[in-house]
Amino acid sequence: MNLEIPKQFYRVMGRPLISYTLEAFESVSWIKEIVVPIGENYLEVAKEVLREFSHNKVRLTSGGSTRHRSIWNGIQALTEDSRSPPKVVILHDVVRPFVDEQTLQSVALAAEKYGAAGVIRPLASTVIAQSSDGFLDHSLDRSKYRSSEMPQAFQYEVIKNAYEKCTEYDFEHGTECLHLAQKYSETRAWLIDGPETLWKVTYKKDLYAVEGVLQEKKIRRALVIGQGLSHFCEQLKELLQKRNVAVSYIKAFSRKIIKILELSLQISEVSHGSVSVVFALDDKTSSTVCVPTFVMQFTREISRKCNHCHLKELRLIIVRFSHCRKNFSEFKLAIEEMKSRVHEQGVICFGVFVSLGLNNQKENPDNSKLAEKAAELTIGALLDVPPIFNGQTFDAIT
Repeated sequence: MNLEIPKQFYRVMGRPLISYTLEAFESVSWIKEIVVPIGENYLEVAKEVLREFSHNKVRLTSGGSTRHRSIWNGIQALTEDSRSPPKVVILHDVVRPFVDEQTLQSVALAAEKYGAAGVIRPLASTVIAQSSDGFLDHSLDRSKYRSSEMPQAFQYEVIKNAYEKCTEYDFEHGTECLHLAQKYSETRAWLIDGPETLWKVTYKKDLYAVEGVLQEKKIRRALVIGQGLSHFCEQLKELLQKRNVAVSYIKAFSRKIIKILELSLQISEVSHGSVSVVFALDDKTSSTVCVPTFVMQFTREISRKCNHCHLKELRLIIVRFSHCRKNFSEFKLAIEEMKSRVHEQGVICFGVFVSLGLNNQKENPDNSKLAEKAAELTIGALLDVPPIFNGQTFDAIT
């Protein structure tokens, strides 16, 4: 790339590329630790990045002379200082900054079940072979092949055993970790179609593309509305801000809310961006599990105003805390009905149902653990779930 420093340390919008990738992993609560192999010459640079951007879940270890040597160093570092090995290991490139939690969860769960899993994408170009005299030898049928991407995930023992059996040739010239698992651990990887956002920064022009994506993310706005559920709303607000979403929090619904929304979210400035609205309701806020009339009225009005701004997307998420588990089916039908009523207005809607008191009927819906779990599920519906799943309800069983 003809850069003075390795591309992972190149700053885009004032922040090193590696920092965006680390942030994506740190925002996932179930990822307990992140180990990054770094070349000795840039160890201090990496340490400064961790300090500057408060990457507290990250641990550095020495990199190797090749890709596979670096990965093997990272795997061995997982059990340094008598640490217990993880059940599943996720491998990723630090120059793929736009990995999302849904993809990480898909490969992790598949690896837990099958031993190994990886993300694939369709080939963008036909692959051909050149003969020794410079002419075309043959070409591959593009429909039968896929591009291997990152992230990949493995059961710890599978990937550890594979690297323990690697030859010098593997370490020096190999590139595909899934192949090592199949060759040395007799584990066939489950392959998962990944989103187009997993592209790798390879050329200098890719850095401009990264900046373009980040600029688009800057014009995302979210409004969180929830009376009596302050812990959940504050938790959600914090997680959204970590994902570069501008957030406003209103503690109660009122007739003035449309005006408040215009002022707080600055809708006129979100042209070709996205707006998301979260309504957090409990048994006190709404006596039924149906979507309240005021929410439907609000949705119609706000979609009318947003249409004038050429928004890229408007999402509405209803989060329902309920002490009655039986209300889930009724709530699910209510979300499906809401989808059919607002579909023509271009609104994408999801429901999140949080069951309270399965073990304790007096459980407080605002306790920290429950609020965190509900907030994480809501973040997924807001930012990661594709529009094709419009109208789905996600069940947070506590």
